[in-house]
Parts: sequence; C-alpha cells; structure tokens
Amino acid sequence: MGLLLRGVLVRAAAIGLATGARSTSAATALVLTAMPTDPAPLDRLATVPAKIAAGVAAAGELVVDKLPVAPPRSDPPGLVPRLLLAPVAAAAADRRDGARPDRWTALNALVATAAAAASAVGGVHLRAALQRRLGSDLPGAVAEDVLAGVLARVGGRREPGPGVTARARGYAE
Repeated sequence: MGLLLRGVLVRAAAIGLATGARSTSAATALVLTAMPTDPAPLDRLATVPAKIAAGVAAAGELVVDKLPVAPPRSDPPGLVPRLLLAPVAAAAADRRDGARPDRWTALNALVATAAAAASAVGGVHLRAALQRRLGSDLPGAVAEDVLAGVLARVGGRREPGPGVTARARGYAE
C-alpha cells in the first residue's frame, strides 16, 4: 500500500476515533471546513446556518456527556449513531477531496467504523479507570473532549495528501 493511500486511511481512522469518542466531532469538523466549491451535496454544508447548527450540536454533546444521566456510549443507543456517522463522515471527506466512490472509499468507511467502535468501547474503560484513579469523572471527560477535537481536526483536514487526488484522477495506488 502506497504512502499516499496510508495518509487517507489514517484520516479515516482519525474520523472514526473522534466519532467514537464524541459522535458529532468528525461531522462537525467536516461542516466547519466545508466550502461552497465542494462537490454537491457537500457544498450545502458551507452555509452559516449549517456551521452554527454543527457547532451547537457539538457543544450540546460536550455538555450532555458530563451529565450523570448520559447513556453509556457502548450501549446500542450510544453506539449505533457512532457506527453510522463514522463511515458517512469518512466517505464525505473522500468525496469532498475529489475521490470517486471506489473500493478505497469502502475501505475507509470500514476503517472509520472499526475505529469508532474501538474508541467508543475503549473510551468507556479508560474513562472509568481515570475516574477510579482520580476520584472524579470530569478529568477523563475533558481529556476525551480534547482528544476527540484533535482527532476530528486531523480527520477533517482538507488535503490528506496526494493520495485522494491520485484516486480522483484514476491512478492506481
């Protein structure tokens, strides 16, 4: 596998890991980096109302996650949206950067889904371990927020490398 394609797969993994931690994080990053010149229908995300809605959704999730009534993300109501949003976000990032749907898009979607599952389940265990060690859930929750934001930023970057461009032009990797 070429170095260029690995960059695209790393982006898909970052999207999945971010989505597993905070379900709206990668999608929000894609909305916030959307431009009117993006291919349809992604160009519609470049509007001010779309960016405000994405920001509000992400902020809401950050707040709700800290509440004791928040359902565990490893249970179906928390896990299913993450497993659905991660591949959609990975495919959208591919499309946004000019790649045609192909077997690599499918691989990116699978990588993002697997990473989201691992992040959702693993995050619950790591956060619980931090809570036992520190006596509070808040430090682990905030650390998770920061990590999800960094991963979403990596996953939402516009140019992961020439790999997507090469795929869009039909070159084999």
